[in-house]
Amino acid sequence: MDDSRVESGDRTMNICVHPPIIRLRRSSYCGAMVFSILAMALAGCTTGPQAQPAPHATSSLDASQQRLACLQEKGWDVELGSDDSVQGAIPAQQMDAFQRDNEVCGRGLIPDKSTFTQEQWSASYAMATETADCLENLGYEVTDRPTLQAYVDILGEWNPYISLLDAGVIAPPQMPSLERSCPQPDYWG
Repeated sequence: MDDSRVESGDRTMNICVHPPIIRLRRSSYCGAMVFSILAMALAGCTTGPQAQPAPHATSSLDASQQRLACLQEKGWDVELGSDDSVQGAIPAQQMDAFQRDNEVCGRGLIPDKSTFTQEQWSASYAMATETADCLENLGYEVTDRPTLQAYVDILGEWNPYISLLDAGVIAPPQMPSLERSCPQPDYWG
């Protein structure tokens, strides 16, 4: 299940929730509905008395595995896809309940970058620039590399893949092939 089909009525909706480290662009593979699911999960739109933060994830795969286990414990028929996304067919009439559970299951998984030390920022920045170097070795020029201080100032919200996508240098269908050679920067503290 690589794409999300959103239909009305009593039909089933295929969902695909990608790891949060690549939440903005990778979620476009699944469609707008999944982006809104993931955005709600990341933003923490609602709180409930029963909601408890999940343990801090150590990688995007770990985050997906923790989210998967939580959703399965709540009774959802979901699985881990080959791209580390949580995938499943959710009946349209249950989508609101799924979105609430998905939000609860995603809490606490993403590292709090506002608490990073200089050492953590340096490690995160090194991963991002290593990916940029790799992409440049394949012939894709990454022109908007921030300095380490600029990277810290924007809380690490720079990714060479997003830069290339935004510049129109690559298209989303190219990413899986490129990621095999140049993995996404994936620093979790």
